[in-house]
This record gives sequence, structure tokens and C-alpha cells, in this order.
Amino acid sequence: RIQQGSADEFGGGIVCVGSTLDLHLAQFSNNKAGLSGGALFGVLCLMNSLSSIFENNHVFGVQGGGAMFFQSLSKIVVDKTTVKNNYAIGAGGGIAAVQCRDFFLSNSDIRENSASEGGGLYLIATLTPPKIENAVIHDNTARDGGGGGLLWDQKQPILLRTTLVQNSHRLQDDVMVMFAGNVGQYGN
Repeated sequence: RIQQGSADEFGGGIVCVGSTLDLHLAQFSNNKAGLSGGALFGVLCLMNSLSSIFENNHVFGVQGGGAMFFQSLSKIVVDKTTVKNNYAIGAGGGIAAVQCRDFFLSNSDIRENSASEGGGLYLIATLTPPKIENAVIHDNTARDGGGGGLLWDQKQPILLRTTLVQNSHRLQDDVMVMFAGNVGQYGN
């Protein structure tokens, strides 16, 4: 259990830099960070999460990632994990992945997260198309922009047997192409 951790900048619970992080039956709750990654921040990180819970984590900086923030060629595998009720001032209320090598989410529940955009998931400039399988993404909110459930740029996610329902957004400008309240994509 990692709870009530606090960081001025990155990763209120854990920071993973150039390392492998295997989480099994882990619980991250009530952690907070000043810039990004309320519970977990990773750069050049290989992260595997199995049967874990990320709840009630917060990030107060514009980079985002209420529960988790990854960047710079990180490889992320999230399986049988619940990401719920996390909050980001910036993007990615649940998980933010920016310029990551791989992103794979399966058998997981992403719910009740809130961010400026990409309320549930914020997947930007991944090197391969993100894969989301057997997931439920629901009741997330993008307060200022698009993609209540999911926002991506460049590589369109591959969604297999995934449900996106009752996510909400507020379209800020015409830079985004919107698909109901559930997903959004930058550009065209």
C-alpha cells in the first residue's frame, strides 16, 4: 500500500526512471504531486500493473496524470487494474502517456476521473497505436476540453471489446474532432 505520499514535483507515491516497475496487488491512494503523476511518474520506465488499484490521487500541475504519468519511451502494461476518482489540473485524470513506446490496457476499469482534457486516458504521440482491450471507461470528465473518456493524438488507439459510456467533456475550440463525450482526437 502506498498512501498519502506527497511530492513537490513528480510522483506522489513512486518515481520510475530508466527502470522496471512490477506492481501486483498494489494499492495507491490519496497521493499527490505538484507537477505530474499524482501516484506514479515514469520516464524511460517499463511498468507492469496487475490487479492493482489507483484511487483518490491528485496532481496540481499542468502536466497532469492524476493517477499515473509516463513519458519518453516508457512501456506501460495495465491489466486487471482499477483507476478511479483521480484528479488532474492538467490532462489525463486517470493515466497520461506522452511519447511512450507502448501502451497496453486490458481487463481494467477507468472511472470517475477528472482532468482538463482526457478525463480517463490521455494518450499523446505514442510510437505504436495504444491497445485497449476488455476495458470499461466510464463517468470520466474533461472539464475544459475534449475526450471525457479518452483523448489521443497521432496514433489512434485500437479498442477491442471496450466500453466507453457516460463520459463528459466541454469542447474548448475547434482544434479537436469530437466523437460524442467519450473520445477526442487532436488534429485530423
